Amino acid sequence: MEVVVCSININGLRNIILIIMLSLILWSSTSVSSSSSTGINSTSKDRLALMAFKHGINRDPLGVLSSWNDSVHYCRWIGVYCSHRHVDRVTALRLRSNGLVGSLSPHIGNLTFLRSIDLKNNSLHGQIPSELGGLFRLRKLELSNNSFEGTFPINLTKCSDLLYLSLIDNKLQGKIPAEVDSLSKLQSLGPSENYFTGSIPASLGNLSSLFQLGLWENSLEGSIPEDLGRLTNLRSLDLDSNKLTGTIPPSFYNFSALWHFDIWSNQLSGTIHPDIGLAFPHLIYLSVWDNRFTGPIPVSLSNASNLVFIQFQMNHFTGTVPRDLGMLHNAQFISMARNQLGGSTTGDDLSFIPSLVNCTQLQYLSFDDNSLRGSLPSTIANLSNQILTIAFEENRIHGTIPSEIFTNLVNLQMFSMQSNRLTGNIPPNIGKLQKLQILYLYANELSGRIPSSLGNLTLLSSLYLHDNNLFGEIPPNLAASRNLLYLTLSNNNLNGSIPKEFFGMFPSSVLYLGFSGNALTGSLPLEIGNMIKLVALTMSNNRLSGALPDTLAKCLMIQDLRLDGNFFHEEIPTALQTLRSLEYLDLSNNNFSGHIPAYLGNLPFLAYLNLSFNKLNGEVPKLGVFKNATMVSLEGNYNLCGGIQQLNLPICPTSSTKNKEKHLVVKVVIPVITVALCLSLLALIFIVHRMRRKSRKNVSSTQLYNSPFKRISYVDLHKATGGFSESNIIGVGSYGSVYKGVLDQDEIVIAVKVFNLQRRGASKSFMSECKALRKIRHLFHTESDKYSC
Repeated sequence: MEVVVCSININGLRNIILIIMLSLILWSSTSVSSSSSTGINSTSKDRLALMAFKHGINRDPLGVLSSWNDSVHYCRWIGVYCSHRHVDRVTALRLRSNGLVGSLSPHIGNLTFLRSIDLKNNSLHGQIPSELGGLFRLRKLELSNNSFEGTFPINLTKCSDLLYLSLIDNKLQGKIPAEVDSLSKLQSLGPSENYFTGSIPASLGNLSSLFQLGLWENSLEGSIPEDLGRLTNLRSLDLDSNKLTGTIPPSFYNFSALWHFDIWSNQLSGTIHPDIGLAFPHLIYLSVWDNRFTGPIPVSLSNASNLVFIQFQMNHFTGTVPRDLGMLHNAQFISMARNQLGGSTTGDDLSFIPSLVNCTQLQYLSFDDNSLRGSLPSTIANLSNQILTIAFEENRIHGTIPSEIFTNLVNLQMFSMQSNRLTGNIPPNIGKLQKLQILYLYANELSGRIPSSLGNLTLLSSLYLHDNNLFGEIPPNLAASRNLLYLTLSNNNLNGSIPKEFFGMFPSSVLYLGFSGNALTGSLPLEIGNMIKLVALTMSNNRLSGALPDTLAKCLMIQDLRLDGNFFHEEIPTALQTLRSLEYLDLSNNNFSGHIPAYLGNLPFLAYLNLSFNKLNGEVPKLGVFKNATMVSLEGNYNLCGGIQQLNLPICPTSSTKNKEKHLVVKVVIPVITVALCLSLLALIFIVHRMRRKSRKNVSSTQLYNSPFKRISYVDLHKATGGFSESNIIGVGSYGSVYKGVLDQDEIVIAVKVFNLQRRGASKSFMSECKALRKIRHLFHTESDKYSC
């Protein structure tokens, strides 16, 4: 019995062992299979998410996604980066500036190991997927310069490790959510260049790690929250181009580490803190322009010795410019234009210029449109030789232009001094500024001739000399500036003809030519046709004559043509019909004749036409510009007819009217004229007959002693009296003397009275005696003036 029992126990043990071994084998197999399945699922998940991203791209101009295929492991695809610690897990997606077009797939949220996404500068559109909020490891999200739409992706506030968030230059709208403050580790926030509205969330002041905040170019409004002053680590604050109002919060002056402060183009007001230069000792970039700030320019600016860019233009700042700006040795850009600076007690508001000699890196200096007085100091020529722009237009600066400017500042590209009170000549050495591109000297009192050396400035693109007192002829080599686009010489005292070579040398790229208000003569040169890109030509109020050249037809781009106030004649040329871009045409006050060309009504963009005070005749067209009486001026052309009713012109005669007029001439006008001529002839015969009868009566009444009345010349009188010799004087009165004379021909003795009409009353005495002599009539009696012939 025991043996049997043992046997049974052994067999049962074997069975138990076998079951355990099979179970171990099955467990091991299941464990391996499960482990293998888990690995495959996690890696294929990343691959599938990447393929979903690729399918969301409609256009790949650079072919960067062509490597995304099965022949290469996805960790080696362009723009894909995987972890070394977590094998085959994608940690970064970097496809910046590849021109990708399409949408961002929500499957990107399955790349749970992602730490960085950089899709900047592509053309991705649609909404930013909310699934990005599940990327808890995400530290950098760069989506700027795309076309994403919708609202601020609020799910991103769940990405608690996020350090860098840039949504710049998209089409996002709505409000910036206050929940952004949950991103406590955030160092850089940039929702700029979108359509965000509302106010700046005060909760942003809780982002204590933030060192860069950019909210520029949105539609944010309201005041700047005082709470932002708690961002003591802030290095860069950019709020420009919004609708912010109010003042700069006092707490802002706690940003002692700030190096970039930009609030331009808002509606901020108040004054700039006088200690701003002390509060921001590390400041490099300061821009407050285009606001409503008032008060003086803070003198403490000179303490911010690292300042490079200073922009205070387009405000209401008053007072004098700080004289110690020269302490900003690193300054490259200084602009305080369009304020109300000036009014120093000494009358010299330019005394700060000498200190700027110490700014050895200065490139841009602008104080235009202020009330600065004084003359330009010669030390302006000692500014940095790196300076590119000097702009002091629209001030009250007088005196002459220091010629040293054009010798020392060899890199100068723009010199703008228009609308001041400058006198004297334009220095002839201006031709030494070989890099000069823009020269604005108009609206001053400059005189003398235009320097021919201007033709040496081969890079010159804009030359504005109008509204001065310049005289003489236009230098022919002025057109040698091969890059010239704009030239205005209007309203000076220039004379002579326009040189033919002037237009022959001009580059075809010229856009604007202005010569109005001078005394230029001659004709418009044929070479005007070389200006194939010309947009505007103004030659009003000169003395130009002749016919308009047909070569004007080549100026196909011209929009503004003003030739009024000259002596152009003949018909308006048909060549003008090719100028399809013409918007403004003024040919008034000339001597044009003939009909108004019908093609003027077919010019599609013509909005103003002035043909007044010429010698035009015939019917006025009714199409195009002629449909609107306010767009057309035709007065002073007295032989025009027709047109729209508002022009108040007589009706043009029709063919039937002309026939009636012919019949009227035959039946009425001709007989009337014939009768009038006959009556005139009869009247003439009657008058002649009466005059002959009266003449005979007068002759008979003047005969005395049967002797005719003789006409005696002054020569006869002079000879008869021995040259009015004193020996022949027979009487002296108050107003003259009486001489005895003997006429040679008849030896008749005569008496000649000579009046001295220089004596007072002589003329009256002469007239009285004439009246008496009409009644008495002595034979051969003559009156003569001593000083007459």
